[in-house]
Amino acid sequence: MKQYQVYLFDFDGTLFDTIQSLYPVYEYGFGAVGMNVTHAECDYFIHISLSQSADYMHMKPEDYPIFRKAIGVGLNLEESLKLITLFDDAIPTVKALRARGAKIGIVSGNNEDHMKIVLERFHVLDLFDEITGNESFKNPKPSAEPCLAAIAKLGRTPSHDILYVGDSLQDVESGLNAKIDGLLVDRSNAYPTYERPKLKSLLDLIK
Repeated sequence: MKQYQVYLFDFDGTLFDTIQSLYPVYEYGFGAVGMNVTHAECDYFIHISLSQSADYMHMKPEDYPIFRKAIGVGLNLEESLKLITLFDDAIPTVKALRARGAKIGIVSGNNEDHMKIVLERFHVLDLFDEITGNESFKNPKPSAEPCLAAIAKLGRTPSHDILYVGDSLQDVESGLNAKIDGLLVDRSNAYPTYERPKLKSLLDLIK
């Protein structure tokens, strides 16, 4: 596996298993504007932005600020936080990459304060050199903006010495659009026909 100077990771579904934790978050957020959601819809929303989720549900524009604020509250409810788990391969990989001298960052459509709360709960916040959430960019993945925002925070410019790893095709596309390398981690073989190289585990990065 090629070694990079900078490794950027997606948060939800890549470093942390947050699927179960996000069900009550979406239920809380949509409930704040009088809407109900199914778990199947939540599974889809995990991989798109809040604005895209609202559009999918045909939310009234005037309800969106209420929804967005409620999502922010819901993310940090103990009911949700207690359901978040770390993938077993995440921290051993991050520690090994740091030991090689690499910079490590997070790029996510999630909220930066929420991600820091989660990282602190697991005592791993100090392993990351930067954290980029939806406050730091306007256009979500697959736009290049999320990755470019993270790269700028690190004082770098786009290059193929930087890798973005995520669990969705939008993650890979965001990295490629930012003119860096993008790599899919597909632990459950959710993308069996994917033709580009992919990881079965984050540990593949240190082999």
